[in-house]
Amino acid sequence: KVVEVLVKMRSGKEKNIKILTVCPVCGGKVEKKELSMDASVAYYCTNKKCPAKNERYLEHFVSVFEIYELGPKILRRFKDEGLITDAADIFTLSKEDIAPLERFGEKSAENIIEEINNKKKISLSRFLWALGILHVGEETARDLAFHFGTLEKLMTSIRSNIEDTDNIENIGPAVSKSIYEFFNNKNNLNFLKKLEKNGVVVEKMERPKA
Repeated sequence: KVVEVLVKMRSGKEKNIKILTVCPVCGGKVEKKELSMDASVAYYCTNKKCPAKNERYLEHFVSVFEIYELGPKILRRFKDEGLITDAADIFTLSKEDIAPLERFGEKSAENIIEEINNKKKISLSRFLWALGILHVGEETARDLAFHFGTLEKLMTSIRSNIEDTDNIENIGPAVSKSIYEFFNNKNNLNFLKKLEKNGVVVEKMERPKA
């Protein structure tokens, strides 16, 4: 985080930062995202199919799932080879898909598949964090998981009423809106169904007893 601006270290040769108006990867429009009252500080590519955004999302997803065998280069290779199109496809990979690839082999493929299979079960809090919902980081995901307990209960509650998250501590209107929009998006719901179909199990969360 930025703590302070060190004005005294300026030499006078500094240049103003030129904010990009188009994404350097896909050419999509770049703009700030609106929060509750003010615009976000960060700028985002608005193209939902931006390759760079999709690549970073894959990296975030496998990191939260703790599938350490799948680094950025391997994920990129799998996408280039047509083995995966989204994070859910990771859980359909087989040793036979990977072993024939150059610089891979039987043992490497076995290690990757073993780790993927071992990480199909995940807690609700980590699963929500992995989904990359705007404003939902590790702590917010944990608050949601303890409040609702199961993914089914969370989805049923939120999809019917955006206000169901407003009374949860540390969750404000902007976060509630983001969660509501995510779970009312058809593409996101299809992605969740695909994860379930491919063997991902989201485990129930219970708040620790005092």
